[in-house]
Amino acid sequence: MTIYQYFLRSIVIAGSFSAPVLSLAEASQSNLDLTLKKLIDFHQLKGEPQLAIPKVDIKSPMAQLGKRLFFSPTLSGNNDIACVTCHHPVLGGSDKLPLPVGIDAIDPDKIGPGREQSPKSPEFDGGPNVPRNSLSTFNTVFYSRCMFWDCRVEALGAAPGKNGLDHTTMRTPDTSMGMSRIRAKNLLEAQAAFPVTSNEEMRGFFLDGEDNGLLRRTLAKRFADNPKQWLEDFRKAFEKPKAGKEIITFENIVTAIAAYEASQVFVDNPWKDYVNGDLSALSEDAKKGALLFFQSPSQGGYGCAACHSGDFFTDESFHVTAMPQIGRGKDDGEHEDNDFGRFILSGDPVHKFAFRTPTLLNVEVTTPYGHAGAYKSLRSTIRHMINPQQALLKYDYSLKQLDMKIQNSNAKKNTKEALKQLNHLQANGKSKLKSQPINEKHVDQLLEFLLTLTDPCTKQASCLIDWFLIK
Repeated sequence: MTIYQYFLRSIVIAGSFSAPVLSLAEASQSNLDLTLKKLIDFHQLKGEPQLAIPKVDIKSPMAQLGKRLFFSPTLSGNNDIACVTCHHPVLGGSDKLPLPVGIDAIDPDKIGPGREQSPKSPEFDGGPNVPRNSLSTFNTVFYSRCMFWDCRVEALGAAPGKNGLDHTTMRTPDTSMGMSRIRAKNLLEAQAAFPVTSNEEMRGFFLDGEDNGLLRRTLAKRFADNPKQWLEDFRKAFEKPKAGKEIITFENIVTAIAAYEASQVFVDNPWKDYVNGDLSALSEDAKKGALLFFQSPSQGGYGCAACHSGDFFTDESFHVTAMPQIGRGKDDGEHEDNDFGRFILSGDPVHKFAFRTPTLLNVEVTTPYGHAGAYKSLRSTIRHMINPQQALLKYDYSLKQLDMKIQNSNAKKNTKEALKQLNHLQANGKSKLKSQPINEKHVDQLLEFLLTLTDPCTKQASCLIDWFLIK
């Protein structure tokens, strides 16, 4: 089955909204709408994130070059994986896998469910070789503070909405905390420079032990040494029609990839329509779910917006939620198969098992969920976020529910450590997650609300076609 056949089989085409637009001032407005209006005003919501940097057109020469590079395995050490392998537009800008399979796949051309690592790989340990879930590339242009689950690429001192353009210091894995070396104008460019350096993701053992700078220059030389294939596109993208192959540098490669990613803006959804006055855009259950989402526990809600805040639905900060600790981990803990999250970088005890808050825009299409992809359904994820302690009592650590062979030898023990950390933070008033008894009706309503954050384009192949590379 091809990736497109998989996509077409699994999607549900979203309907259109044709009901008349109603004014908030109309007499027919319900108390539910009035209460939501007050919450929308209180949280200063506009319906979509505000973009402070120039919008990128996918049809521009720069984004088109970025798309070719994004789909090219030439950027990987063994020429066997591309950026798109883990971040395909048809799969929500991700791969629909709990944990990604990077280098040394049994079938390098396989994308999404069914992709497995070869047992012949030097570091094969029975499951995926990448320890964290693939984050979606959709709407990444709206991140202003940092990238990745642990924020290992971070624009220090940046203002919201500028993707790090006004940063005072760009901290990256190439540097110690707070010091900058990578040349990048924004977070997307900085982020694009690092998957190629990861042994598990794209590098393999190519130039193993050598400096990342040498690796990047060597990868760029591959493209420069093939000018018939690449030179003209670089000339068009950078508006230098007479440039020689010296224009093909790694810095220009990540600039183009960042432009392609920045073009993936999908924010037209029913929630946006509702915030802008169309009261018919949300069902009654979705509206009740919105109330539960935005209201604090003292108001009868769950306080989700304490972390999933603003129009981008993230505070870009770090929180412990005790998601199941599955997979090979990050060499942490007694058995070196745990993942201590942000703590690995910061050393702050509060950050142990803490991960960056993901955006909830288009969350419907970005399954599985959590830093290790431990929950396949959005419903299960909501239940966990309402009460991690209660949800984990029924979690199946055999992981058969995930339809993928995943390392789980110490999953239950490692998860108990994360839960212990969450319990400690909650007991000392250092957690924004306020556990409450799981109410299934409320779960239904929260789910209905989260589904309204989906841009229908993300579920339609014909709408996404501009982001595919058609050979």
